[in-house]
Amino acid sequence: MTTERIMLGGEEQTIQVQPITLIVKAPNTPFDVQTPERLMIDARLTLAHTAEVITLHPKTEGLFRLVFPKYDRAVTPDEIRREGVGMRHVLGLIDLSLQCIDDERKCGWRYPESFLHPAAQVGLADVLIALVGCDGVGLVEG
Repeated sequence: MTTERIMLGGEEQTIQVQPITLIVKAPNTPFDVQTPERLMIDARLTLAHTAEVITLHPKTEGLFRLVFPKYDRAVTPDEIRREGVGMRHVLGLIDLSLQCIDDERKCGWRYPESFLHPAAQVGLADVLIALVGCDGVGLVEG
C-alpha cells in the first residue's frame, strides 16, 4: 500500500494512493489540497503555460483530441491561443502533465473540469486513464 501525506483544509491527512486517487470536497468544508510531493496543476498554471509554450510534447495533440474530437485544426500553441479558455486550459493541463511524467515528477490536477462543457469533461477521464498508463498524474482534486 502506497500512502502520501497531504494537507487538506489545514489538517494533515494520510491518504492511500491508487493509480487514480480522487479527492472530492464535502459541503461546507474549506478545501485546498496541499502536498509537497506533487505539482498541483490548476487553471492558473494551465493558462499561463498555454500562453507561453512554444513547442508541445509529442503526445499532447492526441490527448487533446480525446477531449475535443471535433476540433478540425492543427493543435499548435498559436492555434489554441486563439480559442476559448476551455481549450487553452486543456492544452496546458495535458502538456504540463506530460512534462511532469517525462521529468518523473508527481503531479495532480486541481479542478480539471474548470471552463469545460460537461461533454468535454467526459473526455478528461480518457486523458487521465491514458496518462496513468504513462505512470503519471494520479491525484485529482475537484
